[in-house]
Amino acid sequence: MKILVLCANYPGPNEKAAMTYVKARNHAYREKGVDDITVLNFSLSKGSYIEDGFNVISLEEYKCSYKDSGFDILISHAPNIRNHYLFLKKFESKFKKLVFFFHGHEVLDMIKEYPKPYSYLGNRRIERIISRVYDPLKFYLWRNYFKKKENNVTLIFVSKWIENKFQEYLDLSLESLKVNHYIIHNNISRRFETEMYKIGAEKKYDFITIRSNLDDPKYAVDVVNNLAKANPEYRFLLVGRGEFFRHFEKASNIEQIEKYLTPDEIVELLNQSKCALMPTKNDTQGILACEMATFGMPTVTSDIDVCKIVFENFPNVAFISNEETDINLGKLLSELKPATHKQEKYFYNNTILKEINLIKEL
Repeated sequence: MKILVLCANYPGPNEKAAMTYVKARNHAYREKGVDDITVLNFSLSKGSYIEDGFNVISLEEYKCSYKDSGFDILISHAPNIRNHYLFLKKFESKFKKLVFFFHGHEVLDMIKEYPKPYSYLGNRRIERIISRVYDPLKFYLWRNYFKKKENNVTLIFVSKWIENKFQEYLDLSLESLKVNHYIIHNNISRRFETEMYKIGAEKKYDFITIRSNLDDPKYAVDVVNNLAKANPEYRFLLVGRGEFFRHFEKASNIEQIEKYLTPDEIVELLNQSKCALMPTKNDTQGILACEMATFGMPTVTSDIDVCKIVFENFPNVAFISNEETDINLGKLLSELKPATHKQEKYFYNNTILKEINLIKEL
């Protein structure tokens, strides 16, 4: 079985962090014997390279050397119009099966769904104008594309929320289509499956927030800062890099660590904290928050639709409003208890293994 994976970017010599979830999937597939995988990286202008044993090629390289290679399955991650759609219009007949993974922005109205950027990041007026044109176009093209497809096409959504948004913005009922469709969540790190939050460990912090980019408004660092100011008697740890606190006064009870953490460091800091504070203004799943909750740690996130869907049936998760700045976190801290057993919703067997089995069936 030969697979070609399409993605807008991929880790390599010049880009280490790009779409790492695609790389992680390729490694997991290989562990289960699905190992004849080639990656088409649309950001690569020409040529190819090898990343952890996988051939990563450019579109030019595909046209020159790979288009008649007899691939069985095409997997498209976060399909966009500029790359994926145009590729499909030219080459889809060369593949027996087509699999689309929807991770978020590709089926969302960016202006409606994503928060405005912080003012210090500059005027994004041009980007918003482009989005007003581009988003309706992508909905129109994908709607007409999938309406014409048969059961050789499979759609995979990483959450029920994304599935709902796909139907809303493309104005399509999945039941009316002839394609196959599934919800398969992104998997969490194995460590959070096997280890349990240490309730009895000494706690240095009351609340911990870990974010990769403090300047991305969807990660709601402003909400965390306001909550810390409203709850001065509690100790907050905020991990992440960015310029946010060059423009906003940081609450005096926030300790900040400006670095990317290793898995060992993350687990150590979680065990030193009483509660994870992970508000968000938009996130298709929120992998790290899922890991914290699965770990068994009391976790607080935002009272928005996607979070309520993602954390359904997690007794150790509470929801707060992003708009209320005077929330008494002490009440939550006393009432919200660690989980006494594992929720298996995001375990390997319920996520990545389902993908592998589905691909083998195809």
